[in-house]
Amino acid sequence: MVQKIIYKVLKNYCWLALLFYFKRWQTNKHSPIPSGPVIFVCTHQNAFLDAVVMACSMRRDPWFITRANVFKKPLVKKILNILQMIPVYRFRDGFSTLRKNDETIEMCVNLLTRGKCILIFGEGNHNNRWFLRPLQKGFARMAIAAEERHDWKLGVKIVPVGVQYDSHNAFRSRVLVNFGNPILANEFCNRANTTQQNMEALITKTAEEMKALIL
Repeated sequence: MVQKIIYKVLKNYCWLALLFYFKRWQTNKHSPIPSGPVIFVCTHQNAFLDAVVMACSMRRDPWFITRANVFKKPLVKKILNILQMIPVYRFRDGFSTLRKNDETIEMCVNLLTRGKCILIFGEGNHNNRWFLRPLQKGFARMAIAAEERHDWKLGVKIVPVGVQYDSHNAFRSRVLVNFGNPILANEFCNRANTTQQNMEALITKTAEEMKALIL
């Protein structure tokens, strides 16, 4: 309960701050934001600001997939846990740490099973170029794992999102947040294919939808 209150207070504070920071903050929703288990797969152009803009552009309170190297200090880790952040490990964190991503996937599957939503930046890192870079497989792995555990009946939805800045650094610039139509993960669960093939099909479809959401 305390965690939820802190999360809400900070989210409302950030919402007010963004109204002041941006000259224009436009949000387009091609479909209503769905309820139940959802993975928001977003473009990543502006480091920390992307997560704040995304969370404040919708009523749902997502869990954030965050690079693991910011969780090193115990106090910081505790604060990030309150803010619903989940660590993901990359090659630069050391090859041996990649096995810890199994715990991250398990936590995400449990969240989706409970009808929660997760925000992940599909490109894996930020870059201030105005085009979509290749998507990493993390979000597809979460979605397919959750569906497989529930015999393809959980109903996980992938919502592609494009965030576009008029300027990545200027104060009082403009930002556009484009929410695309939900993609049902179980539509890509072909029992005749391997898990890897199903994941690749879902990644391809998500990338196609995201490209249409950015300028």
